[in-house]
Amino acid sequence: MRRLLIVLLLIVSSFPLAFSKGKDSLGVVRTEDFHYSLKTPEKWVSDTKSGLEGGLPLIFLPKGKTWESSPVVLYTYVQPLDSAVEHFRIINDDSRRMSISVSKLSAKHLEPSAIGEHRVQVVHFISEPGKIFDAVAYISQTPTLIVRVVMSAKTLDDFKKNLPVFEKSLQSYNFTAEQK
Repeated sequence: MRRLLIVLLLIVSSFPLAFSKGKDSLGVVRTEDFHYSLKTPEKWVSDTKSGLEGGLPLIFLPKGKTWESSPVVLYTYVQPLDSAVEHFRIINDDSRRMSISVSKLSAKHLEPSAIGEHRVQVVHFISEPGKIFDAVAYISQTPTLIVRVVMSAKTLDDFKKNLPVFEKSLQSYNFTAEQK
């Protein structure tokens, strides 16, 4: 599943810079126009190098794990859009793309919520037999920008065990537009 999502990311035209900061580490993604941050989960580390080749400026891993060895990872990236209408289409397109490559995919759309003034749609993508265990938050940041925060697990147990980590990370999300 991670490979599929990385392939999907290749369509993303913006490759922002990311860095970690401070003892209670914040992972920060910065572009020319904005930056956003997520707090590094407790007992996790942020990594701004491992995902760059696949267009992932910021990933989080449990301490002592690598992208390849970790039973679960969190990552985030931005996607510019042509219009606000695309926000809804993006979710449907992701579901369609994944179901083409994986049989018996379930896409459970949770009730829309908000982080501050930003609409958030979380979708759990789970396949049988177990190949995909992903939670994806689509944060409608601006009419022409969506931020994705993704948790990808290798097993259903790891997925369930780490959902609170994913949810807490979402609540730490903070976006700032750059002053021009």
